[in-house]
Amino acid sequence: MSSIGWKFELGARPYRVIAEERLDRDHVVYLRWWEGGRWTRSTTGQKVRNGKREIVRSKEEAVERLVKAKHRDLVNDLPSGRVAPDAPLTILGAIPIVKHPSKGLYPLDSPHRREVLRELTRAAALLGERKTWNEVTPGNLAEVYRVRAGVLLAKDRVGRRGAEITVTRLLTVAEWLRGEGKISPTACRAQRRWRSTLGAELEKKRKVELSPSRPRHSIEELRSILSVAGRVDPRLDLALQLGAELRLGQVLRARRADLNLEEAEFRVRGDGRKVGTKVSLLPSQLAAAEAALSGHLAPLETLYRKGEIPDYPLFPSGQMTGGRRDVNSATCRPEQASAPPIHRRAVLAWFHEAEHLAGVPRVAGRGWYGLRRANVDGAKDAQISPDGLKQFGGWSGTEIPDQIYAERQSKRSISEASTVRAKIRGTALAHKVRE
Repeated sequence: MSSIGWKFELGARPYRVIAEERLDRDHVVYLRWWEGGRWTRSTTGQKVRNGKREIVRSKEEAVERLVKAKHRDLVNDLPSGRVAPDAPLTILGAIPIVKHPSKGLYPLDSPHRREVLRELTRAAALLGERKTWNEVTPGNLAEVYRVRAGVLLAKDRVGRRGAEITVTRLLTVAEWLRGEGKISPTACRAQRRWRSTLGAELEKKRKVELSPSRPRHSIEELRSILSVAGRVDPRLDLALQLGAELRLGQVLRARRADLNLEEAEFRVRGDGRKVGTKVSLLPSQLAAAEAALSGHLAPLETLYRKGEIPDYPLFPSGQMTGGRRDVNSATCRPEQASAPPIHRRAVLAWFHEAEHLAGVPRVAGRGWYGLRRANVDGAKDAQISPDGLKQFGGWSGTEIPDQIYAERQSKRSISEASTVRAKIRGTALAHKVRE
């Protein structure tokens, strides 16, 4: 049986260069060329197959570039030597490549690009500025995850999600660099199921330590914030009116087609693992939506009803006309019909301003999620059904709101358990559960 698998050849003797996949050497590709009256061989250290033994085109191209470089050296009669890729690329060295204006992965400035570059810098600071992509192992990625999660947890933040973002941004850039032939095909690859493995490890650690702080607003604070949101920005007011119980990012991505005034319904679209939901609007919510369509969204709504635009964002980014002078007279500009949704950071800044106006103290780690948790507490106190709770907050199940958002035990359930216990034991209920 032949020990050669994939093969690529270039040129004719004495300048012929052959790349051969050695099946007997863990599928590593070797180069072979004629020199000094005999065949000379050198390993590339690279493979053209993935873990499922499937040929990957980007890996083929990386080896083909080495063959062409070696062929060029032979033709030019340059000194021979071990074939290797270009000088190893450091993590920080990838930043100018990633943001190159014509060939980069992120050629245009955006909040996402800034986040990616920030995470690359953070990883380089942790692993060392001289750390190359080819040196990044699954263990290094696990180290980045654990350290980042620890920093966030120390600040009463959600460590799991923040750590996942850091590692994911690294893996995204690494995948692109591999496709461009900038790093080794085996560089910067995470272990299988790294999210669940490291996440479970983190959750176990958190159970051993003190329970993480998940501050929430009270129902009274929620109502106070709703009452003043319109004094900050009409987009904040509409977002809170339509989706104070929902995920901020999903609410901000809503478009006019998601709002059905005739049926008094508001559709919130899902995103990846985050399911969406459909909201049956209260009269107050419907009134807020109608006021927005005839108020700050009126220029866009006019174009929409005339059929001049097929749809538009309910929360467009950009400065509105007159908004700096008086939020009550602010209106969208027609070009905002094609604007992206306003960024959540801007909305959170407005939210904290609304907290100040409402006399609600600002608590680190609370923000919009403080309202979401307060709503779950209220819903569970109102004895909402499991199916109702899923629709209420747009969850795929009740595990998250049960275990995370509604941390306090239901007073009604505690009282009920005490009453039943007294009946079983045949004794009087000594005291009422403190309300």
